[in-house]
Amino acid sequence: MVHRHPRHGNPGTLRSRHRKPPPNLPELTVQYADYAIWQRQWLQNHTLNTQLDYWRTTLAGFEPLELPTDHPRPTHRTGHGNTIDFTIPTETTSALRQLAQREGATLFMTLAAVFQVMLSKYTAQHDIAIGIPIAGRNRTEIEDLIGFFVNTLVLRSNTSNDPTFQDFLHQVKTTTLNAYEHQDLPFERLVDELAPERDLSRTPLFQVMLALQNTTHTTWHLTNTDITPLPLHTTTEKFDLLMSVEERSHDLRVQLSYSTDLFGLATIERMAGHFQTLLAHAATTPTTPLSRLPMLTPAEEHQLLIEWNGPRTEFSEDSCIHELVEERAETLPDKLAVVDGDTRLTYRELNTRANQLAHHLRDMGVGPEVLVGICAERSAELITALLAVLKAGGVYVPLDPDYPASRLEFMQQDTATPVVIVQSHLRDRIRLLHSRIVDLGHDRELFSAQPMSNPVPSTNPNNLAYVIYTSGSTGIPKGVQIRHRGIVNYVEFIRRHVGMTSGDVVAQSSTFNFDAFTHECWATLTAGATLAIITKDILLDPELFQQEIRSSGITVVRLVASLFNEHLSKCPEMLAGTKLVSYGGEEADRSVADSVASSPWAPTHLLHSYGPTETTVSAIFHSVTTDKTTSRRMPIGRPIANTQIYVVDHFGQLAPIGVPGELLIGGAGVARGYLKRPELTAEKFVVNPFFGNSAERLYRTGDTVRWLPDSSLEFLGRIDNQIKVRGFRIELGEIEAHLLRRDDVAACVVVVREEAQGDRRLAAYCVPAVGREFESTTLRMWCERALPNYMVPTWFVTVDLLPLTPNGKIDRQALPAPTRIPTSSTYVAPRSPLEENIAAVWREVLRVERVGIFDNFFHIGGNSILATRAVNRISAMTGIRFSLRSFFSSPTVVSTVEQLLELTALDDTDSTN
Repeated sequence: MVHRHPRHGNPGTLRSRHRKPPPNLPELTVQYADYAIWQRQWLQNHTLNTQLDYWRTTLAGFEPLELPTDHPRPTHRTGHGNTIDFTIPTETTSALRQLAQREGATLFMTLAAVFQVMLSKYTAQHDIAIGIPIAGRNRTEIEDLIGFFVNTLVLRSNTSNDPTFQDFLHQVKTTTLNAYEHQDLPFERLVDELAPERDLSRTPLFQVMLALQNTTHTTWHLTNTDITPLPLHTTTEKFDLLMSVEERSHDLRVQLSYSTDLFGLATIERMAGHFQTLLAHAATTPTTPLSRLPMLTPAEEHQLLIEWNGPRTEFSEDSCIHELVEERAETLPDKLAVVDGDTRLTYRELNTRANQLAHHLRDMGVGPEVLVGICAERSAELITALLAVLKAGGVYVPLDPDYPASRLEFMQQDTATPVVIVQSHLRDRIRLLHSRIVDLGHDRELFSAQPMSNPVPSTNPNNLAYVIYTSGSTGIPKGVQIRHRGIVNYVEFIRRHVGMTSGDVVAQSSTFNFDAFTHECWATLTAGATLAIITKDILLDPELFQQEIRSSGITVVRLVASLFNEHLSKCPEMLAGTKLVSYGGEEADRSVADSVASSPWAPTHLLHSYGPTETTVSAIFHSVTTDKTTSRRMPIGRPIANTQIYVVDHFGQLAPIGVPGELLIGGAGVARGYLKRPELTAEKFVVNPFFGNSAERLYRTGDTVRWLPDSSLEFLGRIDNQIKVRGFRIELGEIEAHLLRRDDVAACVVVVREEAQGDRRLAAYCVPAVGREFESTTLRMWCERALPNYMVPTWFVTVDLLPLTPNGKIDRQALPAPTRIPTSSTYVAPRSPLEENIAAVWREVLRVERVGIFDNFFHIGGNSILATRAVNRISAMTGIRFSLRSFFSSPTVVSTVEQLLELTALDDTDSTN
């Protein structure tokens, strides 16, 4: 900037005032045009090929940098940007210069190494590329020539194998020198030759640039004129990030420019702090592995370790869950405990029946750590049996009667349960194997003669209460062992958090092999509230469920996210008058929850819950209110009492706010581990590295999350191939392993496809073995015989080869979209207007082009949620309500039409009578 002294008058006279004779300068040997011709001729044939071969090899298989952003990446770059300034202090600058000198590197190389380490920690990527500008004046003839010679180079480094910073600096040094040797190929030509897949939201080959200005400052002195350089701040930025460093005599001045389409100011300010922290530690402790180089300030560490973790509060940690139920039976003996249709049990009756069965189980050898299988449908009988097992000191193992026989048999063999409790009508679902059977119907006389008193306590809070089986990535389901202590902590937190009392009525709608059952059953019975059993037919029908909520006076409801989305979209007034509604189990549609929270029918408490089975129901909650956060997704919230959560990067260090990492959970609710799986337990339940107590274990969830600035967590996805569909946790590897057991399947991969918001379906891509072929119906039947129905893929797609990424991994994004859903072997078109109308509903709900009258709804893409949707639409269209259970038993167009005609005939008969 030119500053005019006041006495000099009009600045327009500046040139005339300082006009001097033209300088006597030597003649230039070349002009810029000469350079341009020379460059074009030089980059021919061998020279061009040498340069291109280097860059092709160097940049082969590179993937874009996936920086975590505050805003969704726009489809086109707008160029909107902003800049912040900060200074690297003298002490750090001096240490960096000394380090560079010792290692035979330059200051720029050292800065580039630290910058790439920071990007690696931010992105969880090891393969990091940045752009750098280079002056291009690498020949004496052009040193004094006026013209633009600047070129752009790509520096690609790799942080794999956790090198020390010193070793990584040497890698960056080598990479930089090699790039300098191949600097003559213009960047535009390189992009044209490599022809990377273009994405208008990103710059090609790199998205982040680092520049160092290390020329000596020259002060201009003109007569009566002061010339002072000032920093230039712009509101544009063509890269995601541009870090410009100016080397000064004692320190470094940094300008960090950023795309405001992607980042907020607070995020960039934190990033500046992280860069400075990394610089300081890298300069002073260069032999430290990259994984141990700290990036957080002490204040940030304290915030993440202490301030944002679950509060430590007192709970009944010396009690077991059944003992708390016994206390309610003592203080509220005549209060209604369970309502199951016409069956109504008070706390006294429930406790007495459970005591008698518990004494019987004790006589059969049931005690602490003894596993007892239970095969029963949701009912008062089931609640009694579960309580009895706990009173006897045992551990209940849910055996879902809807599971395939082979899976039930595996669970019995794996648990070696000496006793299995079963409802009479389900006895044929249980293979005797080594177990003794307790038939709740036929054996009633045996245990009804037992004492009515509470059995003498034999368990402690660290004993197991239940074992629930979840999907396993190796193809083998795994049993999660949950202790009394974790359940007690959870249910007491729920009661305190929402003020749950004996006046509440809680919907029992979950299957008991789903850990949400713990929320419904044990939170209710330890509060002295009433548990209302909801049948599957009622649960899946939004109108019937709403009627049940009203008629039973239900105040507490828990739903899986997919059912929450479905029901509340159709019946937004369903939850009117309820105290607590929680939903979770999978990623939810934020718009539905926001709509519910702001509606006149909003419950008193609407909670979005998160928690793996391994951490006892839910470890994290978010209270949904009308005060919407800025997060794109609905946050999963903050930890419950006596629960610790840590978000760690791929080096196992604490991840900063806004940076994705794996979620680790510790505290009272963490499971003991996996039944008979010590290696897997050791892998997933790890020592807490942040505190010295070696007994403290953290569960590695495998979920990717990030902290939001308001101290809540945002769920981003899975690290591995585990997903959730309709609330059920599924290891895709288990389905793949099962398919690969067939001789005619050479390779396969299973993915989840989201056909519409919340409509997630599984697709299996299978490669036939050489000389073999198979039908999709054969593969479907193979899966149905061994896997639960929610794990059976909707699509079975035959492919010749599985597509691979340049790094040799399966490219799931390149898998072809399923073109059709298999129908029955013989297509029969609708024959009547009613059949055509029903088929049209199916086509709309399932998003398929053709439906035959004998096609099985569940074989052509249907599931329980979509079945509910189809039945509701058919009822609205015809004015006739028919049973969802009947639809499940005969899910074809022709059967649906027959049911409708029968119901019409019954209505006509009733009207005549």
